[in-house]
Amino acid sequence: MGTLKNCPYCDSEVWPDNPVFVATLLERELDRQWGKAESESDYYGWPVGKRIDLKDGLTAEVVDKKIKVDLSELADGTYYGDGQLTQGTTFQVYVILKVGENFYKKTGEGDSYSDITWAGPVVPVKPREEVRTIYVFE
Repeated sequence: MGTLKNCPYCDSEVWPDNPVFVATLLERELDRQWGKAESESDYYGWPVGKRIDLKDGLTAEVVDKKIKVDLSELADGTYYGDGQLTQGTTFQVYVILKVGENFYKKTGEGDSYSDITWAGPVVPVKPREEVRTIYVFE
């Protein structure tokens, strides 16, 4: 778990795996390498499964991300096919990172010019669990 660290918000001592401390580390790393969260490439980018080393021996893993437009987000008539959106169209994007047993979400906004602005804060999130029944016949 490491040694106690000073919380960047309240200056009290916290463990390095404290969610506020981890969110701050993730925010700094995403700011430092912002473009890599936008790529699906193994060579350049953070594909799902990619591990990112943080300070204090912590590692973050990309477990989910949405960096492309979901057609269900668009009003009728705003998608022209072949990746073309109406000029000025915006949509929500995110990346989910796992550190230890905790999950964190960074949000942003994508646009029709293929730009992403990662303006949202890094916040702790909890996954929803689903139980499914799958029938297999042989």
